[in-house]
Amino acid sequence: QIHNKKMGSINTDLNNTARNTNDVGKIRNLVARGADLNSTNGAPWFHTPLHQACYHGRYEIAKVLIELGGTAQFRLESNPCGRGGKGYPIDLARGGRHTRIVELLERAGAGSMPTKGAYSTVDEASIRLVPRSHPSRITVQSCAELQKGQTTTLTFNNSFSVGPKWNEPRDAWGQWSYIDLGAGVTSQPMQVKYDGNFIIWNDVHGEYVFDISMWKIEEGNHLVLVKGIGAKKNNTKNEGDCKGRKFVINSDGTISPRCNTNLVLGATMPIQGHPDVKISGWTGYNERFNGEYKVSDKSKNGLPVYTHMPTVGVGAGHDWCRMWFHDGKWRIGHMSWVDGDPARCCACADASHGPASCLRGATFFEHKGTGVNKDHGIPMRDFKASSGNIAVSASILEAEVQVAPLASASVASVGASCPWPDSALGVARQLLPGGWAYYPGLGLHNGDAEVLPTASLSVEAAKAHCRSRGYIGFEYGGDGGSIYFKSSFTRFGKWPGHDGMYLAYEDDGKVSAVLNSLGQMNVSPSAPTSMEKKPVMVCNKCTLKFAASAKFCAECGSKLESHQEWVMVDRDSVPVATAVKYE
Repeated sequence: QIHNKKMGSINTDLNNTARNTNDVGKIRNLVARGADLNSTNGAPWFHTPLHQACYHGRYEIAKVLIELGGTAQFRLESNPCGRGGKGYPIDLARGGRHTRIVELLERAGAGSMPTKGAYSTVDEASIRLVPRSHPSRITVQSCAELQKGQTTTLTFNNSFSVGPKWNEPRDAWGQWSYIDLGAGVTSQPMQVKYDGNFIIWNDVHGEYVFDISMWKIEEGNHLVLVKGIGAKKNNTKNEGDCKGRKFVINSDGTISPRCNTNLVLGATMPIQGHPDVKISGWTGYNERFNGEYKVSDKSKNGLPVYTHMPTVGVGAGHDWCRMWFHDGKWRIGHMSWVDGDPARCCACADASHGPASCLRGATFFEHKGTGVNKDHGIPMRDFKASSGNIAVSASILEAEVQVAPLASASVASVGASCPWPDSALGVARQLLPGGWAYYPGLGLHNGDAEVLPTASLSVEAAKAHCRSRGYIGFEYGGDGGSIYFKSSFTRFGKWPGHDGMYLAYEDDGKVSAVLNSLGQMNVSPSAPTSMEKKPVMVCNKCTLKFAASAKFCAECGSKLESHQEWVMVDRDSVPVATAVKYE
């Protein structure tokens, strides 16, 4: 005990000397007496003597510490204290603009430290727990290799792989480093191994394991990669019973939590038919709520849950903020409240049961309190009208049309016969002659009835083949030259190299006639007198269009959204067709 107490004191002395002085003689003396160069000043900073010298700009101290301790010190993470990166010594020096120390570290080898592993991020889908019979369940192709403990990829459906959604880990309470898990098509999938309990990923960030968020073993909960840091640095595989981190590889290739084999890992796509939105105008404490709100794959009360990453204020840089619909209000608050306490929020706005873009013009309210755990509640008496001029815009609905003519067309009287969505994943539908809806670069998940090489059929021949077999459509040119004929409509996805998705419908002749006339007229963007932008109301649920004066869908009763479309007009300004991009 006396020895440990003395060593603790000498380590503290070393840390303080590196932080507060330029006394290189004392540094040498303390190290000679046994002081540990990798010891830290503890939570919440975890700064070694070299971290201290780099943070406080003590060049001579940094130089002697490198001489005495070598380059192993370069890879020790710490609290970056607002200076960026992962808190490596070089991060602290760069953030403080201590250029001489940065140059010293780079010459010694710190500048060559990798910041990104040999993998690609994937965010086309999220990894969540689903029932074993769920259509989105993942059946990995490397089941045998995993069970043998070999390093392999988690590839499924021939082309999709599980991987990290982000390049850089994020920090949770100074105890856990994490990255959300996603899935998508990539030429550099992450490599993992299975040790009988944990699915392990080793990379430049260190050793991470698969983790069920908050250890809630329930359908719909998402998964992350996690590693203990700070006081938890030894707890990655040793945190209680680790029930949220232990998995079993099933014989059918699915992966289950060891504590509940009725659930398996699934890849779920973002909810379609709803645009991402941007909110601006917040001021003061809740300026953090300005920015992009992205549609997630999670829903609440039949509507999507939106994700938002604050960049300023309380919670900046952490993935905690969500927007969801509950009890007549769109609410902004912590992700745990969406299911656990959905009436609780930090801010809200009254809105009809409709997509978040209906919030345009709504009055926003914010909680009267400020500060952690003081800025949220449930009773409206605890809220006040926002002092800012809050504006909500839907990026997909309000985006300018980049190319107006040689266009496909669809006004209510012409395009109503097409049942397919006006847009998907931000890609506008293009109506083609002969009763075809075309989505450039997109495809459909699953539902393959027949697969042929692209060399065997042209697009026009593929259309004829599709009609003759009664398929709903085909995906042309994906996966290095294949045509995927579809028997059922599932959900859209994006894959590199695809020409696009062609979906058939019964053309009443009007669409083809308008398209042909547009082609003959050869209208171009340089002829603005031939095009006008007109408002039209759209039902996201039914994909039907209505006059600009309409408020609710005549089919399902949902509130309509305002949509600006390019309209071709003749000399008397009579609309004849709505034009969108068509190449």
